[in-house]
Amino acid sequence: MELTQQLNMKRCPHCNIASPTIREIYEFDTNSANRNNHRKWVTYACQSCGGAIIGSRTLQNATAHEIFPTPKIVDESIPDRAKQYLSQSLETIHAPAGSIMLSASSIDSMLKEKGYKEESLYSRIEKAAKDHLITE
Repeated sequence: MELTQQLNMKRCPHCNIASPTIREIYEFDTNSANRNNHRKWVTYACQSCGGAIIGSRTLQNATAHEIFPTPKIVDESIPDRAKQYLSQSLETIHAPAGSIMLSASSIDSMLKEKGYKEESLYSRIEKAAKDHLITE
């Protein structure tokens, strides 16, 4: 992600609005005591909720080294169908019942991918925990 005057994020990490307008409000430099860790910090504000986001980069490169709060993303290692459900769950966190149903669908899909296809979702979760595929 590039730290430019407007931060390009799919969702605000504070209010979760889609395609937020996140603009730079301030920047400053820091360095370590031994002068070998010079960074430029850029602070941003979401125009919808006012939430602050801060990112750091090296002086030579505009690519973000760190961003706080960290954007919520679904790991690429998750199977496609489960990843779709989990992504939708994160996008609908403002609607708890729907988000929980999508989360359950994601778990259901992941368990089926691992061969746990019989009985109810709850019993398959218990079996996967007993088999040490997931934690209790």
